[in-house]
Amino acid sequence: MERRWTIILRKEKFDEIKKDPAFCSLVALARAVNALHFVQSPLLTSQDDNTPAGMRTRYNSLLFTCALFAEATLLVQKLHKHFKQHAKFQEIVRVTASKEAQMILKANLFDLRNTLVFHFDISEIENQLKALDLDTPIFVSGLGETKYQTYLELADIAALRTLLGTDFPKTFGKHDQ
Repeated sequence: MERRWTIILRKEKFDEIKKDPAFCSLVALARAVNALHFVQSPLLTSQDDNTPAGMRTRYNSLLFTCALFAEATLLVQKLHKHFKQHAKFQEIVRVTASKEAQMILKANLFDLRNTLVFHFDISEIENQLKALDLDTPIFVSGLGETKYQTYLELADIAALRTLLGTDFPKTFGKHDQ
């Protein structure tokens, strides 16, 4: 069994550093890490789950991960003034500044974040649906009678098209309809 561990701040030290912008920046980074872990955790139990709930979980984990990565990248840029000399921070910078990360960021992550992940822009839905050509689009699918096993597929297809382009879902493998 693994041991649980904790890092505790003494009250005097916490009272001293809680107004320090560098410490607040570190806590903001911790918040971003928590959020990224949260949206990726469901993948551990749904990677082979092709039920409506499994599909919803995988697609939304991807969408929220992308939006959070865009947010985290902006945060990392702000943290340079406090941590640019730290080796571990430079590792984070290398990840967010890598050619691969920049390609992903240029693939509409900021638009995705603003239109269909953290906000729900009706005009973006209209744009995506206008150009969507599916023989039998699925608005909602379900398994049994529980809310958990329902999946509002058309909404996620619109969001994924914002991320992946208007060829989605046809160019990304067989779309189960």
